[in-house]
Amino acid sequence: GNTIGRVWWRYYEIQDRMRGAGHFAGTQNDVALQKRLAADVDDVGLPAEAKRFRITRVENPPQITISTEYDELLQLPFVHKVMKFRPRVTVRP
Repeated sequence: GNTIGRVWWRYYEIQDRMRGAGHFAGTQNDVALQKRLAADVDDVGLPAEAKRFRITRVENPPQITISTEYDELLQLPFVHKVMKFRPRVTVRP
């Protein structure tokens, strides 16, 4: 099942990959970034709703913010709880 450790590992992993994608933002358009991030969602094992990334670019100073939202079902002994995650990163490409 979804243990607390596994759920948080996926959150930190997707955030790390979002940060990595942000560093390529200077040479890739938003469509290319979305495609890369959607593949990361599948790779990490997150629900499909996590693929709805918001990408915001600022010119001066150049920076990019990438965010998304998704729910994970946490399965603990005697407890099933839905947790909402909102990973967000801001980087300078």
